[in-house]
Amino acid sequence: MASKDDRQELQRRFSGLTSQQRRAVVKAVNRGRAVETRKHAPLAVHVANRQMRFWKWSWVIGPAVGLLQIGQLGPAAAVLNALLATALLGSMSAFFYLRAQRSARANLELMGGKRPGPGFDSPGPRRFGGRGDRGEAKSKGGTGGGDAATDRAQGSKRRWWGGRDTRPTTSSPSGSAGHLPSRPGRPRDTTAQGDSDTPGTTPPQRSQPGLPPDRRPYQPRGKKRRGR
Repeated sequence: MASKDDRQELQRRFSGLTSQQRRAVVKAVNRGRAVETRKHAPLAVHVANRQMRFWKWSWVIGPAVGLLQIGQLGPAAAVLNALLATALLGSMSAFFYLRAQRSARANLELMGGKRPGPGFDSPGPRRFGGRGDRGEAKSKGGTGGGDAATDRAQGSKRRWWGGRDTRPTTSSPSGSAGHLPSRPGRPRDTTAQGDSDTPGTTPPQRSQPGLPPDRRPYQPRGKKRRGR
C-alpha cells in the first residue's frame, strides 16, 4: 500500500493530466480494465484504491438517512426507507468496488507488479560500467593500483581518458633540423660560417669590408649550396 506522501504525489500528477486523459483513466477504472497508456497505470491504481475506499463505506449512508427520517415519517417508514437505501447503496458499492479492484489488479499487472509510487515511470539509477566507473573500479582493485604506481614511477605519459600512451618516442624531432621534410637535414657548419655576434670571427658573407650586413650576396640553401 502506498504511503501518504506517495498518494499526494500521485494525486498531484493525476491533476496535472489533461481532461481527456483523466476521463480515460477514470473510465478504465469504472469498467474494470487497464489503461491504454502504460505510464498512466500508477495513476489508475491510485484512482482505483480511492474508489474502493469510498465504496467500502458508502452503504452506511442508507441507515443514516433512515434514522434522520424517523421524526418525519415515523419509525416504521423510516426503518423501511433505511433498509431500501442500504440494499440499493450496498449493491452499487459492491458492483463498483469489484470493478475498481479488478482494474487495480489489471494495472498492477501492466506495471509488472511494481509498487504504484510516484517514481514508477522515472528512469532508473545509472548502472555500473561507464568509462569513469571502469577506471575507478580498476584503481580500486589490486592490479589497477599496481599499474598506476608503476606508471607514476616510470613517468609514462597518459592520454586524457586514462589510457596509456603507446606511441613511439623519438630521440630528436624529425622535421625541425632539415630543409626538406622527406630527407633529414645536415648539421649547420658553424665553424666555416662563423658567428656574426661573436667578436674576432668574420663570416664569409662579410669578406668585403664596405658591404653593409643587409646586402649580403645570395647563397642557395639545401642541396644546391655551393662549396658542399
